[in-house]
Amino acid sequence: MCKLFNLRKFSIQTLCKLFNLRILSFDHCEELRRLPKQIHKLQNLQILKLAYCTKLKKLPGSLTKLVNLQELDVQGCHWLKELPEDLSNLKNLAKLNIAECASLTRMPPKIGELTRLQKLSRYIAVYDDNHGKSICAIPELQTLINLQQLHVQNLERVSNFAEDVQAAKAIQENTRLEHLALEWEWWDMDSVAEAASIQIIAECFEPNSNLRMLEMVCYMEKELPGWMKEEGVSSHLNFLVEIRLVNLKRCERLPPLGQLPYLENVEISGMDSIKVVDDAFCGQTYHIFRSLKKITFSEMLTLEEWHVERQRYPKAFPKLGELTLIQCPRFRGFDKRIVYNGIKTRMWLNNETLLTSELEHSHNYMCITELEIVGCQELRCLPQTMKYYLNYVKTLKIVGCNQLVALPDWLQDLKYLRKLTILCCPALRYIPERFLKENEFQLSVMKGSRRLRHATMGDGFQLRMIEDELRMRMRMRMRMRMRML
Repeated sequence: MCKLFNLRKFSIQTLCKLFNLRILSFDHCEELRRLPKQIHKLQNLQILKLAYCTKLKKLPGSLTKLVNLQELDVQGCHWLKELPEDLSNLKNLAKLNIAECASLTRMPPKIGELTRLQKLSRYIAVYDDNHGKSICAIPELQTLINLQQLHVQNLERVSNFAEDVQAAKAIQENTRLEHLALEWEWWDMDSVAEAASIQIIAECFEPNSNLRMLEMVCYMEKELPGWMKEEGVSSHLNFLVEIRLVNLKRCERLPPLGQLPYLENVEISGMDSIKVVDDAFCGQTYHIFRSLKKITFSEMLTLEEWHVERQRYPKAFPKLGELTLIQCPRFRGFDKRIVYNGIKTRMWLNNETLLTSELEHSHNYMCITELEIVGCQELRCLPQTMKYYLNYVKTLKIVGCNQLVALPDWLQDLKYLRKLTILCCPALRYIPERFLKENEFQLSVMKGSRRLRHATMGDGFQLRMIEDELRMRMRMRMRMRMRML
């Protein structure tokens, strides 16, 4: 195995003489601009990692002669424009990671011949060839019968032609598939209105019952595909462990995830048409969310409440350990059936949420254990009424509140508060005395807050100040030591 970070201390040409090399890693090697053409001499190479080599623009064609290569990872190579045309020669390739390659806009031809492929982190469904002709790569999926992980992008360009539909349906026959991600991309809502095939294509990607992880991004229909509704979710998603639904802007109902017996992690983000999470989310079962451990709602701009009918679901959320809300400005509170003191409940507040009287007088937030206040530019001091619903807060983080001058003394009365982090609050002048003296309390002040430098410290306490000036001093000290050596 060979792992390189700094090419200045090593000649890359020397690598081609290591004929028995099996693993070669250039991960995060920012100086790497190209691989040597002689890389084909490494005939025993099985794993090649080039993740986040941000200056790499092209792979040599000779790479396709590495017939024993099983894994190729170019994730995060932002300037990589294309893969070798003869990539299909790598018959033993099992893992191809091209995620986060922003400049890579098309798949190499004949990728369907890589029949041993198990993980394909990004698959561009439709692309334009060198002559500007639109090419649909969906039919290539039919022969990739060993896929366990598949992320399909550019689905907005897939038509509902019989050939494309039939090829998409082939995914049902793959019993090995465990991780499926479906992603559309829209530049404007007018293009969404013209795409009549959205739901048709989504229906065709109906997965087999062995699926463990499902992601759906930018699906723009009002209704979910049939295999995600009440009548289909149990038969097609019964063994699902994790699900991510991101930017389903028009979707008016959540899938009945509560009836999935093995579901552990749920993330729902950017579903702007959802106002209430109700019993439809729980599904038709007595014991809802029996395995759920973590659930996150983020950027739900119209979400107001989460209500569960207590009599209908007496056994609910028995294993739930973490609930997080991020950027839900209209959210009024939780049903007490859902949250209780044993659950780690995190909330992210911004200006619109924090400054509303509705939040200040709410008693439905007393279960919160972690609170983040981010980007409240008008905030000078925390509202007095906040203390009534922060009784169980253990961690408080305040970020980017430029006008925040002081932290209130009532924070000292929060008996469970053990960690306070302040980041980028340059106007802050005052912190309650308890936080400066108590040994068991963890206080971090990072970037800004220069007026706190002369704060009085108690015995055994360290105030962590990470600022540009202090960093410069540390660098100067290191340089002095290096010169002395």
